[in-house]
Amino acid sequence: AGTISHSGVQIATYNASNSQLQVDFVGATKAQVEAVAKGISYRANSDQPNTSSADLVRTLNITLSDKRGQSAVHNISVTLQSVNDAPSINTTGGDRTYAEGAVPVNVFSDTAIDTVESYDAVRSITVQFEGVSANNEEVLVGAPDSGSPSAIALTTDGSGTLVHGSQTLNYSMVLSGPLSTLTLSAPADQSPAVADANSLVNSLQYRNTASALVNDDTRTVSVTGLVEVADSVGSATDVSVSVTGLTSTITLEGSLFRGIE
Repeated sequence: AGTISHSGVQIATYNASNSQLQVDFVGATKAQVEAVAKGISYRANSDQPNTSSADLVRTLNITLSDKRGQSAVHNISVTLQSVNDAPSINTTGGDRTYAEGAVPVNVFSDTAIDTVESYDAVRSITVQFEGVSANNEEVLVGAPDSGSPSAIALTTDGSGTLVHGSQTLNYSMVLSGPLSTLTLSAPADQSPAVADANSLVNSLQYRNTASALVNDDTRTVSVTGLVEVADSVGSATDVSVSVTGLTSTITLEGSLFRGIE
């Protein structure tokens, strides 16, 4: 409830309840009434409005009544159109240390992917590794509950499949200059749920089996891309976004006892 004023003078009161807005004018001119009517608008605030065939159209019934009890009715139809919002991803990176001969080190943690619409899923995730130089450097992918994680060489172009949880996913590794780009993707007939995609990123580990690591040498790992599966409501094509700022730096630590007999 509230009041409507024009040039500092109150011309109406209004009350909204039960999907109905009632405006009562007091001494308003025809032009002022028309201005108020033109200022009434409709908006759906939901990121996931119901756009099924039965609920696609919203009907606004406008009734204008005068002092003599005469009224006129005008109906306006508003058709809702769903929009597939772009997904986002956040994860915890930071500084990591990989010690010579140690167990693999996790690259990311606490990953949170948001597809906005609950019915959307993830098509693919892209991760870049910078500074890789040795043939014995690998990224391990796959959660423990899917058995042994898959080891993917970081210095060789390649592709294949790996198991994560209950799903078989595709991977490709592409080398270009100082960058090794890993893309993890779902087959066309399936797509990981958000929770599975989060755990997939959290499962990434770095391993270096070299027997002589160079102290303070670094590897930079970044999540650079996320693709959301096209849905039947808001988008006929997959939605892809570029990602920046999600980076881990892995510092190599050689053995202090190398060469000591």
